[in-house]
Amino acid sequence: MKQITAHELTTMSEQAAHVASLRTHRTLHQELTNPVQRLAIAMEPGTYIRPHRHPQTWELLTPLRGRFVVL
Repeated sequence: MKQITAHELTTMSEQAAHVASLRTHRTLHQELTNPVQRLAIAMEPGTYIRPHRHPQTWELLTPLRGRFVVL
């Protein structure tokens, strides 16, 4: 099991603030072939993820800090 500390969340947010997309991520799964992909994503205010879908899979978003809007 991988854990994410409050310090890591803060570091990710700081990194996200300095890139054009205003977000950064850390993978929590072992390999890209794993059936479940787990990511911690730092999304700073102003970031936008365009509407999309995954026909063969699903997504679950859970805020660890802050909030977001889903359209």
